Amino acid sequence: MAMTVELPALEQADAIAARSAPAARLRRYARPALGLLLPAGLALIWELIVWQGWSSGRLVPPPTRIFATIV
Repeated sequence: MAMTVELPALEQADAIAARSAPAARLRRYARPALGLLLPAGLALIWELIVWQGWSSGRLVPPPTRIFATIV
């Protein structure tokens, strides 16, 4: 005589975990990507503002000028 226990809650949790695996993987890579894209996007916007002439770039120079000074 074998004793079996049916645990529908565990089976349901396994099914949910299997479905959310791609979402967890996306979250794993989305946060570091956002950490890289946000500063790069801000620098690009900053550069475009100075390039378009909306700001003179004297008080806060564009990123290209800062990079050229460092190099």
